[in-house]
Amino acid sequence: MLVVDSTVTEPKSDVIAYSRFVPERTDDYTWENDKVAFRTYGPSGQEEALAGVAGSTLSSGIDLWLKRTDKSIINKWYAGHVKTPGYYHTDHGEGYDPYHVGGSRGTGGLGVWENDSLYVSKNFTTYKTIADGPLRTVFELTYAPWSLYNVEETKRITLDLGANFSKFEIMLSANDTIPNYTIGISLHENEGDYNIEENEGWFRHWEAIDDSYVGEGVVIDPQLVDSAFAHISKVPDQSNLLIITEPQDTLTYYAGFAWKKSGQVKSVKDWENVLNQKAEMIKSPLKINIK
Repeated sequence: MLVVDSTVTEPKSDVIAYSRFVPERTDDYTWENDKVAFRTYGPSGQEEALAGVAGSTLSSGIDLWLKRTDKSIINKWYAGHVKTPGYYHTDHGEGYDPYHVGGSRGTGGLGVWENDSLYVSKNFTTYKTIADGPLRTVFELTYAPWSLYNVEETKRITLDLGANFSKFEIMLSANDTIPNYTIGISLHENEGDYNIEENEGWFRHWEAIDDSYVGEGVVIDPQLVDSAFAHISKVPDQSNLLIITEPQDTLTYYAGFAWKKSGQVKSVKDWENVLNQKAEMIKSPLKINIK
């Protein structure tokens, strides 16, 4: 039985799931909870990147912000950046952003794999914040039609308090018969270690970043996966672990990470256990019946 007492006032907390559009840093969209934080890039950033403005990003890849506090950091770190550009690239005791996205998929970006090439969208064009917390944040990003297939894409992204993974529900349509939709994880300089567990539906990368390690991963219903492999390239930002899925109108998967320095994992085996646990949750989701 669930009982709501309207006389009880919920205490405010800075341990929250939260997201927002960030015009003070060109036009990022950034989201976080008590464990992880992510961001991706908007249309002004695209214009600046195409114009050659330093520090701008042309990418629909997903960036990772490494946290070692359960407190909300988005507003604090961007405020620091306004005063001192690049503030969040230095760890001031709560974490930082050393993760490079560039033209890669980051962790969980989408594309179409064809003729040994990955075709991707540019930056998002519009956003809509649906819920900004405190227990769950939900928002949507839309993209201009991309690739020769004129793919129309809307991402609905959900992040719950306590989760290491963002849920991606991507609404897709294309003009012609499309070969696949492909999810990527950046392999950066090909110095990390990856593992493909296609039958279980999880895919991971484990890499050294500065003085610690980060595990990145994607979890998906294995029935949706056609194949998966590591595409190794000498071209910067083009090495990705690729998960190829059958085309569908809505593609759902989870993408996330854990930073060793946060204390959430101690080893790659710990990270694989987190991925396994998430895969099991997808296979057997919790059901609550209210009578």
